Amino acid sequence: MSISLVLVPLAIAVSITAKESLAIIAENRTHAKSSSGGQLSAIETRFNSDSLLVQTLIEHGVDVKAISENHIICNVGNAQLEYTRQDASQSFLMSVHNVEDVDCLLDSINLFEQEYDRNVQSFTYGHLMSNLGNTGMQLVDEEVLEDHSILLTINA
Repeated sequence: MSISLVLVPLAIAVSITAKESLAIIAENRTHAKSSSGGQLSAIETRFNSDSLLVQTLIEHGVDVKAISENHIICNVGNAQLEYTRQDASQSFLMSVHNVEDVDCLLDSINLFEQEYDRNVQSFTYGHLMSNLGNTGMQLVDEEVLEDHSILLTINA
C-alpha cells in the first residue's frame, strides 16, 4: 500500500494571512505617523517557531537585537519589529515601532513571510525524511511540482 503526501509551501496555503497583515500595516500608517510617533498596534502573525523566525531574519541580514523563546526584537531599515508571545504554543504578535518608510517595511515583511514559509517546508521535509526509516516505511517517489509543492509517495 502506498501513501501520497504533498508538502505545500506554506506561502500558498496562508497567503491571505500575509496580505491581511500587510493591509493592517498600510491602513494604520497614517494614524501611526500622526498620533503615536510611528508605532503600530500589535499584529497577529503566523510565525510560531522562534528558531525558524530568527533564522529567517538573519538570512535577510536583519540585525536581531534580543532573542528569547518568546521575545525577539530586530531592526529593519529605520523601523523596529518586536515579536512577542505568552508561550511557545502561540504564534507571535508583531509590534512595529519608529516606522519611517512604510512601503519599504511592507516589502521586507512580505519577504520575511515568504522565506519563513520556505524554511517551514524545508524543516518539515527534513524531519519527515530523517524519521521515515524509523517507521518501517520507505520513499517510493518524490516529485517537485510547479508550485514548489513536494509530492512524496511512501510505501507503507
